[in-house]
Amino acid sequence: MDNCKSNKRQWYAFTHGDPLIAENYFRTNVQPAFEIGERICAVYTKDNGIHPRGFTNEMKSIIADALVTGIPQPTNAVPLVLLKP
Repeated sequence: MDNCKSNKRQWYAFTHGDPLIAENYFRTNVQPAFEIGERICAVYTKDNGIHPRGFTNEMKSIIADALVTGIPQPTNAVPLVLLKP
């Protein structure tokens, strides 16, 4: 059986390295500010403790879209990826 927290989402701050690797994010207790920028700030994904579980292809695509556009993604829903200058 999966962890009972698996349906809950949590903010994870990007700290360093490749933004497509989940281990490069750490759980944060605060919601990051929305920004237009060039670098990943944080992702909002399934709660899995200190690091998010590995990213799905869909999440990797959303991260890539944010990097290419420089705006939080997705734009048609609650943002899951935030950026910073």
